[in-house]
Amino acid sequence: IRESLAAGARNAATLNKFAYLPVMQYRTSSNGSTTSAGGASATFAARWVRLTKTGTSIRSEWSTNGTTWTTLGTQTVNVGTNFYVGLA
Repeated sequence: IRESLAAGARNAATLNKFAYLPVMQYRTSSNGSTTSAGGASATFAARWVRLTKTGTSIRSEWSTNGTTWTTLGTQTVNVGTNFYVGLA
């Protein structure tokens, strides 16, 4: 999820990285640094990922079965009321 298509836009993502648990990455200010949470080494397995936006709060989660979810983190990322959502 990102506030615009500009290179330095505020954003949040849940990423599946090969051989690692999923990672939450986010940028809280335009042209700011990107921060990561999660991502400890693990045996690779198919995973579900999701982001939930409530106001300016974005929660990142992952699951191995689509039913039981583990939270990677929750961050305040103001992407506004018109934002982009997609796969990277």
